[in-house]
Amino acid sequence: MQICAECGQAFDGDQCLGCVPRKAGVDKTVFWSFVAALAGMILTSFAQDLYPPLGWDPPARSLDLTFFALTFALVMLHDRLAQYITFVRAMCVLASAATLILAAFFFLNGALDEHPPVEADALVSTKYVSRRYAERVLVLSIAWNQRRIEETLSVSRETFSVVEPGDSVRVVVHPGAFSTPWYGKSIDKLD
Repeated sequence: MQICAECGQAFDGDQCLGCVPRKAGVDKTVFWSFVAALAGMILTSFAQDLYPPLGWDPPARSLDLTFFALTFALVMLHDRLAQYITFVRAMCVLASAATLILAAFFFLNGALDEHPPVEADALVSTKYVSRRYAERVLVLSIAWNQRRIEETLSVSRETFSVVEPGDSVRVVVHPGAFSTPWYGKSIDKLD
């Protein structure tokens, strides 16, 4: 008879029969949580492309990175965490659910928005062509809700060639179903 170093129970054979199902449970939970979190990250990116939130510095990305770090830690330490399977499962499920909820929030905020869009005045701070994606980018200071919001927007070639730093432009802003404003793709130059 041997004593299991994980759970302290006596067992015969190569593996403790009490710990093997727990380790399999941790592996299964980590795998499906990782799949759900990956789906949440992809859906969040898709929703943010459809309805880009105004003034939203991507905390969604930090949430995704946190989940990846959590998943990595769980994969590396799953032998030790198998005895805390309830805690590990709850932690993984909650972290992956957060990414899916965030994706649903951004998508529904735009899809359910029935408020009329508003044209907001903006000032072009700078413009540049991104080396990474070869997209044309304007950095705008948008006046919205009695404050100024710095926003980086990808624009068409035509808009990029017409607008210069210091120009005033108008951006279509939608208030959002959940009071998180998002902006439209069109930018009009003020003459």
